[in-house]
Amino acid sequence: MLNILRLCTKIRRRIYYYWAFAFAKIILVMPYKFSVKTLSGFFGKIAYYVARDGVKTATGNLKKCFPDKSE
Repeated sequence: MLNILRLCTKIRRRIYYYWAFAFAKIILVMPYKFSVKTLSGFFGKIAYYVARDGVKTATGNLKKCFPDKSE
């Protein structure tokens, strides 16, 4: 069972890598102002919702490190 979970994690990371690589190549072809203003914000919001586990982990760690600056 553990090997299956490792394989799934490895495949998921590889998929994230290839999507990020393709996105970077597309962004480099487009005009700078359009890619920075419009597309980067849009895809940043998508990445926030796709990588929900990482967001929860990072938020929890920041709250532990800086309790006086928590929301």
